Amino acid sequence: TITVNPTIALNYTVTVWDSIPHLCSVFSTATINIDLSPRDLKILTNDTTVCYGDTIQIQAVGTQGYTYHWAPATGVLDTTALEPQIVVTQPNIYILTASYPYCLDTSVMFSVDVEQYPTVTISAPKEACKYTEAIFNSNVSPYRNDYVYSWTPNINLSSANTPNTIFTADTNRTYTLRVKTPAGCMGADSISIVVHPGNFGDAISDMGYCPPGEVELWATGGVKYKWEPSTGLSNDTIYNPRTNVNATTTYTVYITDDKNCQDTFDVIVTVYPLAVLTLPDSIVIHKGESYRVEPHTNCLYFDWFPPSGVSDPQSSDPELNPSVRTKYYVTARTENGCETTDSMIVMVDGSKFEMPNAFAPGSGNIFKPIKRGDVTLNKFAVFNRWGNKIFETSNVDEGWDGTYNGTEQSAGVYVYIIDAVAKDGAPIQMQGNVTLVR
Repeated sequence: TITVNPTIALNYTVTVWDSIPHLCSVFSTATINIDLSPRDLKILTNDTTVCYGDTIQIQAVGTQGYTYHWAPATGVLDTTALEPQIVVTQPNIYILTASYPYCLDTSVMFSVDVEQYPTVTISAPKEACKYTEAIFNSNVSPYRNDYVYSWTPNINLSSANTPNTIFTADTNRTYTLRVKTPAGCMGADSISIVVHPGNFGDAISDMGYCPPGEVELWATGGVKYKWEPSTGLSNDTIYNPRTNVNATTTYTVYITDDKNCQDTFDVIVTVYPLAVLTLPDSIVIHKGESYRVEPHTNCLYFDWFPPSGVSDPQSSDPELNPSVRTKYYVTARTENGCETTDSMIVMVDGSKFEMPNAFAPGSGNIFKPIKRGDVTLNKFAVFNRWGNKIFETSNVDEGWDGTYNGTEQSAGVYVYIIDAVAKDGAPIQMQGNVTLVR
């Protein structure tokens, strides 16, 4: 037995004899190799996280001649291989030990974590009505707070990357939710939803009417109906209620079909203003005169009866010139068809003149006869209190201006006379007084 302390790699040979050397003795020779190169043991595969059941191919570097052992043996397909495959089913710290006779063991470690494949279950309705919202909820196990969610297709969804989302129904579609862990372990579930049509109903168009009275509304396409508000309605749960509402109202009808889908319509019922027509009860005209009607009204269409003596029976303001006392009736309608009637009496008096009883000259004022009816003036004369004629004319449009021969006359009472003839030849004689005021 000897002890050596080499500083370089050497091969030692030892020969053992059974007697004195070289005297035909039996001997045996052996060689001992001393390798001073460093022992090399490295796991090149980094610590990692994988999905449950994944296989890892280990990459490592070792020294020739060494034996190897992996512990624990869980999932290791060959515990004595330097670079085995490991089927991962649980988190572990694996230790690789290198051994050589008479040398101390060398160990290195490799850590692996495991993420479970998520189990995804979608909870959602199988049917929906078009234009409504359907809530898609998901349940994922095992629970993690770092999942990545992805809904596809991303159409009509409130969000495409959250556990739960809202679908605004438009058409039949299948949605898939994919859930991933940080390591990419993925689970998925799908849901198919049938979307029933949402525009299946119909309703009356906007309309109006003239009070008092009522109109019939209608809606179709459903098995149930609900009208709101119920104001003025004969029944708010039938398809054809009648309304006598007294102010313009917007009704909303909710139509429900046999799949419990709902269609909605707004119907505006306009209450038109009442027809207004105000005429005088009676008026007086003189023969040969006409009276122009000026009614207070909101109507546009008129019908006067009888038509005789009416300049335009369809006018709102015709001229009336009947030859005898006549009662006229008029039916008037607004642009919306609201109707009203009224009447007036036209009394016919004989032709004459109307004269004022006082006169203040100046500012263009003159004293003259006011003709009523169809008359011809022969003479109009004015006399002072001494009987002197100070003005005379046969022109009904001329009058006395309060002067005589260019001189202003004093205030006082003056006398006038009128000589005329009516259209029918009847003479008209008038005499009276007028007070001149200054």
